[in-house]
Amino acid sequence: MLKNIERAKTLLAAAKAAAEDASRKQALGITMASPIAAATHVLVSGGFTWNTEQSTAIDYTEFRKSFCLIGAAGTRKTTTLKGALLNALAKHRVPPLEAGTEHLSGGAPGVAIRELLFRPEWT
Repeated sequence: MLKNIERAKTLLAAAKAAAEDASRKQALGITMASPIAAATHVLVSGGFTWNTEQSTAIDYTEFRKSFCLIGAAGTRKTTTLKGALLNALAKHRVPPLEAGTEHLSGGAPGVAIRELLFRPEWT
């Protein structure tokens, strides 16, 4: 019986998280074409669950919205970008380049990631 209570608590927490996620996406004006594939999560995340901010970054990438990903060292910024790109590629949201560039081959996915470092001593 204790096992059933724990399972019910887990299901309730998942339902609450899903409702919060839906409210967040509605507030941001994001309409999901389809849920992010679980296989992408497992492949990229190593078994952890994306938090709200990471999910937002993944959604923004899928729907080609600009965003700035900021966080301290070890907060999985790179992993989030990897997940976002793999999700977008898996859903064919990144068109291939028609012609090559100095760094990318023609026919390769056209993706640009910009890194900006800020250090107080630079001001």
